Amino acid sequence: MSSKFLVDSLFPLEEFIKRNHKKNVVVKIMNFVSIKKGGSTVRVAELTMADAKMAESRKKASAVAFTTEFKTGDSVRCFVIPNQEMTAKNIRVEVNPLWCGQIAHEAISDDMKVQGPEHDGEVFESLPKGGEMRLAKVIGVVKMKKKNHGVGVLNLSFDLQANTRMFQPGKRVTGRVTEVSRHPLWVKFHLPSGQQATLCATAIASNYDKVEQLITHFKQDCIFHLYALRQDQNPQRNYVCAEGRYEAYLKQKDQPTAAENPRRLLADRNDVLVDMTCDGFVAKHTPGAILVEIGPGIIGRIRKLHHPEITTVPLNSIVSVKVRQIDSENRISLSLVRIVSQVAPSQERKRPAAAVESTPVAVKKEKKQEVTSEPAEKVELSDPGFDWSNAGFRPEDLAAVGKLGDDDVASPVGKATTADMKSEKPTESKKERMKDLKTMTKEEQIMEKERRLVNREVELSGDFEPETQEDFARLLKKDPNSAEIWIRYITFFLEKNDLTKARATAERALTVINYR
Repeated sequence: MSSKFLVDSLFPLEEFIKRNHKKNVVVKIMNFVSIKKGGSTVRVAELTMADAKMAESRKKASAVAFTTEFKTGDSVRCFVIPNQEMTAKNIRVEVNPLWCGQIAHEAISDDMKVQGPEHDGEVFESLPKGGEMRLAKVIGVVKMKKKNHGVGVLNLSFDLQANTRMFQPGKRVTGRVTEVSRHPLWVKFHLPSGQQATLCATAIASNYDKVEQLITHFKQDCIFHLYALRQDQNPQRNYVCAEGRYEAYLKQKDQPTAAENPRRLLADRNDVLVDMTCDGFVAKHTPGAILVEIGPGIIGRIRKLHHPEITTVPLNSIVSVKVRQIDSENRISLSLVRIVSQVAPSQERKRPAAAVESTPVAVKKEKKQEVTSEPAEKVELSDPGFDWSNAGFRPEDLAAVGKLGDDDVASPVGKATTADMKSEKPTESKKERMKDLKTMTKEEQIMEKERRLVNREVELSGDFEPETQEDFARLLKKDPNSAEIWIRYITFFLEKNDLTKARATAERALTVINYR
């Protein structure tokens, strides 16, 4: 199409038809394609009226062909495909007959965003009309494996100022909700650049007492304005902050009273100092300690040995803590100042745990009954001599003789019963867990699996002993040059008498560790 239609109108195709209806136009043939129509194949010509291609004197197909090579950061013209569902996660567009595109709702431009009236930072999108032409920025290229008439799909953004490679702290971004967790409290977002970001409980609002209520506003696939807060490396994690929380932080951070606020936003790990006092959320219970979130992605540990009163504190409760120590690996040790508020335990969360715990208790009672069973009755009999007949004996006497020796056999039987019960405990507990999983939907099972993985990563970040090969893999992914982790990994296999894997791990360590 001529460039004047593309520049002057938002709907160039409608404008072109309106001006040239029943008129002759000059076109150039680009290619012929075969299209199946009904039971026959129709040969269709692809035409162009672009000024540059019309002026091309060379008679080469490549000189007038559609663009097939795109790279990240390119700006392209695209046309919105009509008749799209409002509930779809992406806006479908056409770049040219060979390439289509998709634009996530969080990647729309500012002129299509409407601020939500109810909740802080919520955004409603005004979708473009079918046939509308817009400029978009390429943020990803996906080529088709099977080359039919189309070549591939472009991931685009209507926001031309979006940086597709950098996560810039302090910059305002738009994110789409992909997952919400209640234990512990956090929300995951999908950003226009294709990256994932996490909104932690301490970054939702300054009033911690309302955080559990405010997190209910983050519905699946809803769009919110956020602020990029921090990007951690090894592994890479992006943390964002709610709009109202970050704007209040900017206003108060330079004030002299900001350092005394126990609920100030700790945007960076360097903001955490020894002997400082702050409030946080109980994120996880472990056998020997609890993990407390004092800032977005900043976790500290309180040992239950020093503070036994925290053993029964539920998750998401607010506690006031004091930073006791920060070691060379930036692990934070906390001491409890006071418990600010406790959250009522979730009934839905308690039910599976109670069901699992009830099984071993019942087995233990049965075991006790069997062990303390009444001993067999012993009857003293007169010596019958060599008379092998049954004459002169009552049936009760003969039955008593048959029970002689049961005491000697009772102990191994009891041991076997005890061993069987010990083996039945984990089996029955596992059956209960499998039964709970079967009652869940597929989405709930995925969320439960992700929750266990996040809890395990939080536990490992608090310097807890790894128990499986997957735990060691996560630690080595975080710090592949740590000789201490590699030695512990080798020791893990040696304790299992697996010399082959221990030797292979040692050889792998020598190749991975970077000597500088």
